[in-house]
Amino acid sequence: MGRVEPFGDLRARVSDRSARLAVIGLGYVGLSVAACFAAARFRVIGLDRDAGRIAALRAGRLPLAHSEPGLEDLVVAGARTGALDVTTEHGDLSGADVFIVAVDTPIDDRKRPDTSNLRAACDTIARHARPGSLVVVESTVAPGTMRGVVAPAFARAPAVAIAHCPERVRPGRLLANLRGMERLVGVDDAEVGALCVELYSTILHAPRRSRRGRPPRP
Repeated sequence: MGRVEPFGDLRARVSDRSARLAVIGLGYVGLSVAACFAAARFRVIGLDRDAGRIAALRAGRLPLAHSEPGLEDLVVAGARTGALDVTTEHGDLSGADVFIVAVDTPIDDRKRPDTSNLRAACDTIARHARPGSLVVVESTVAPGTMRGVVAPAFARAPAVAIAHCPERVRPGRLLANLRGMERLVGVDDAEVGALCVELYSTILHAPRRSRRGRPPRP
């Protein structure tokens, strides 16, 4: 009998679009990512703690300060088909196979990275992630954050893979950047890297590569 790859089943479900995705943080980046994956025929649940933002999205309005070409149409289409749903309830993450973290990671008053939103997101995901799940951090983070903040949050979550695929977008060109710019995926396992490439290739129209990094330290 051949070797069964731990994430082989998830990779197959990504390929046939049966994997369920959750996006945590529905700002400029998270909302665009969620809408793009919904347009690629995935079922996507978007989580945000801002009830006003969720209410606006459910009413068909974009809760963004600047207009984004094509984004409103993409969000409305996702909601209409049922591919994209939004929520403030953490329990709605249950059943997701892939979790994409796109929360703010600002600089505090002492010019140090504030990882409180990232920690909260990871703790929430760890309570709902199933074995064989994938967690991708798109938030911009300082070197060492994946090893020092993200990996420890999943130390007790069995068979959950983590990866870093930092966003490369700017306001006014969100969809163009998401779909047209090459992405770099940081992982500590070649199989997880292949899974991430499979995932992002569903929305990306640019050359792709994965880079194997050092194993995260607990």
